[in-house]
Amino acid sequence: MKKYIRCLAAVLLPNLLLITATQAQNLEQVRRLLATNECAGCSLSFAELSHAELSQANLEAANLKSANLMGANLEGANLEGANLEEANLVRANLEGANLEGANLKDAALCFATMSSGLSPCIRDVLPPPERVLPSFPHQR
Repeated sequence: MKKYIRCLAAVLLPNLLLITATQAQNLEQVRRLLATNECAGCSLSFAELSHAELSQANLEAANLKSANLMGANLEGANLEGANLEEANLVRANLEGANLEGANLKDAALCFATMSSGLSPCIRDVLPPPERVLPSFPHQR
């Protein structure tokens, strides 16, 4: 049993240290962003930024994959080339934000405010693609 625990610890401990180091780096970059409104190229995946004041922030090429930006003010922010895949942007203010080349794949944009108006909640309106029934050719 002790041998099993030592073996398990040897496998898990390096991974836990890596996760902790990544979270510490991420936290430092979140602090930097909130203090300076500048974090171009930062790794902010899974960052907790709900209701953050980020108007005019420079987040060019930042990795915001799965970040929580619900209700955040990103008015006029530079998000050019940013990775916002699976990010929560529900009720975020994106008025005048530069989203050129940004990856918004699977991002939640329900009720986000954009230059084009209020974004509808497309996920609630349309069924997911895997639930759409296939169309069969008519049989004779």
